[in-house]
Amino acid sequence: MVGEHCIKTWSTTQKNVTLSSGEAELVAAVKMCAEVLGIIQMAKDWGFEKEGRIYVDSTAAIGVVNRKGNGRLRHVKVGMLWIQEKVEEGELSVRKVGGTENPADAMTKYLASTKMAENMSRMSFRYAGGRAEKSLRVDA
Repeated sequence: MVGEHCIKTWSTTQKNVTLSSGEAELVAAVKMCAEVLGIIQMAKDWGFEKEGRIYVDSTAAIGVVNRKGNGRLRHVKVGMLWIQEKVEEGELSVRKVGGTENPADAMTKYLASTKMAENMSRMSFRYAGGRAEKSLRVDA
């Protein structure tokens, strides 16, 4: 988000096999950090200075990101730990977002319509009715 504008969003299934939910969240955080660094560089090319702030709803992933090395985790790939260096250098910051306030849930989980509307509003999205003028028409 920049102000109230959503710059980028996506939803994909992970291609990694993970052994814990904390590791799965770490994989997602690393992917997000790579995307954010690309957006920061794009903004810099346009003359804007932006900071990279990542919101994660997993305390375990935040713990891994804010320390050095694997710690007690033996199954995490060392190649994913570059995120620790970026956080230590201040290039990125990682913050906790409560599971109930996480707008990413709109893209990844089944939610009641009220919760979906709440999450969509957090991303400045809105529902629009009708058909687009240029949409395909199918005649029976």
